[in-house]
Formats: sequence, structure tokens, C-alpha cells
Amino acid sequence: MNFQESKYDPQYDINECNDLGFTELNHAAWTGNLEKVQILISEGADVNAVSDRGLFTALHSSSWQGHLEVVKVLVKNGADLNPLNMDGFTPLNGAVWKGHQETVKFLIKNGADIYIKNHDGFTPLLSASWKGHLEIVASLIGNQADINAKNNDGYTALHSAAKRGHLYVVQLLVENGAKITETDRRGRNALALAHGENNAAIVDYLAKKLEMEH
Repeated sequence: MNFQESKYDPQYDINECNDLGFTELNHAAWTGNLEKVQILISEGADVNAVSDRGLFTALHSSSWQGHLEVVKVLVKNGADLNPLNMDGFTPLNGAVWKGHQETVKFLIKNGADIYIKNHDGFTPLLSASWKGHLEIVASLIGNQADINAKNNDGYTALHSAAKRGHLYVVQLLVENGAKITETDRRGRNALALAHGENNAAIVDYLAKKLEMEH
């Protein structure tokens, strides 16, 4: 039975989760089916319904996949901007993690919280720095993200970028006030992490910056 047929079934619940744990709206949002998303909302689908699997809302799904037009429709129709999935990701943090720059900008512009951490302690800025998404890092800094916030391991955004080898992100963070001397839970600063990963260009850059500070 397809959607058009099932909606006339007296037992049909538009917000019921399927065998995979997703509502029809959530599935349409995940696949980027804008027309179906609009139809389902017009038929009364709950834009904030949560999947049985992963605790995803439709906004999580569309943001994670970078379906910006779907994201816009959901937000226009009252989607909660800051729900947490089972891993503590907001739609914004999911879009950041996946590198969907325009979706990130839209969510921030419409009031998404840039300070919420996932269950591992990653803020959107930490996520962007870990993944090396330079333009997203710049957007978050421009919106007053906490540049020295730490995750559960004590990593700042600078630790994350240094460990992962993202030189341009490291430079941008330092230029905007990231503390090179900040240490993680094991007492290591960003320079030590970069050295441990043999990220020579980052080691050279951070060492020179530390020399200039003393």
C-alpha cells in the first residue's frame, strides 16, 4: 500500500513509524523528497515526531543529508531547531559534521543553538574543527562560538584540528583567540597532539606562535 492509498485507510496514522523506525515525513526528509514533505505536512504530519531508531526528527534527517530546501520548509512549519538524537546531535551539529555549509548558515540564521554539545562533548565548532570544514569553522567563529570549549576528552577545537592535521583550521582558530597552551585531560596541548600525529606543518606553526608569546 503506497502513501496515497494508505492515507484513506481508517487505521492509518500519518505519524506512525515504519518497520525501519521512521515516520513517512522523516523518511521523505532523509531522501530529500520536497514534494512529499510538503504533502505530508499539509495532511497533518507532526514535524517534530521522533524516529524509533536513533531519535531523529525530520529536521535531523534533512540537515544531516544537506537537503536545504526541505530544511527550510520544516523550519517554516515549526520544526524544533535544537532536538537531540540518541548521540546528542542537534540538526545543526549533524549538518556541521557532514559539511553542509549552506544548511549550517541557514540554521544559525534562524536561531539554532551553536553551544549545545553532543554526548561526546562536541560543540558544532569542535565538530567542524575535527572534520576540517574551514568555511563552517569561520561561520561559527563569526557567530561568537566558544573557541576554547572542551569535549569529554578535554580537547578544544584547536586540539581537534591539530590532531587531525587541518593546518588552515588551526591557523584560523589561533588567529581568533584559541589558546595554544590549553591542555586536554591527559595534559597535552595542541602542539603535543600535532607532534604525536607527525603533522609537521602544524608543529612548526604552533611552535613559532608559542615562541612569539614568550
